[in-house]
Amino acid sequence: MKMKSLFSTKKRIAAVALSGAVILGTAGIAAAYFTSTGTGAGYATVGSVGWGVSVDSVVGGPLFPGSGSQQVNYTVTNTGSSAASLASVALTIDSFGGYIVDQNTDSAVTGCAASWFTVVDDAPNYLPQSVAKAGTFVDFSTITMPTDNANDQNACQGHFPKFTVTAN
Repeated sequence: MKMKSLFSTKKRIAAVALSGAVILGTAGIAAAYFTSTGTGAGYATVGSVGWGVSVDSVVGGPLFPGSGSQQVNYTVTNTGSSAASLASVALTIDSFGGYIVDQNTDSAVTGCAASWFTVVDDAPNYLPQSVAKAGTFVDFSTITMPTDNANDQNACQGHFPKFTVTAN
């Protein structure tokens, strides 16, 4: 019996070629497939809210027990990175140990109680309010000195109560 050559017919040549292509193709796919992991880093930007407060003027007569008032005009500026809600503005008389702090000496005035001064803030009538980036809110507060019939208020004469305007 004659042995037929493996490559004697076109069908057999095609079958061998196809088998070879499948084997090489599978090996090629396996060789071209990679796995990997990676990481990346970045950051997010968080906006800021800030308020700048400037006292524009203090107008009115001198304060006496039971008479006179001074109006403090101020501007609040949004120094933050975007529009923000201004919730409150308050003027407070600076004190140390319960006594006023004098603007000129920056020290407490013994015998002149900070509680003898009354502040009326106009801002609560208009707040909260949205203020644009770099926008402003302009308003005023009024300081008076009611009479305290139970205490001698002479220690306050000639002094300048220091105050602070705070915005939130």
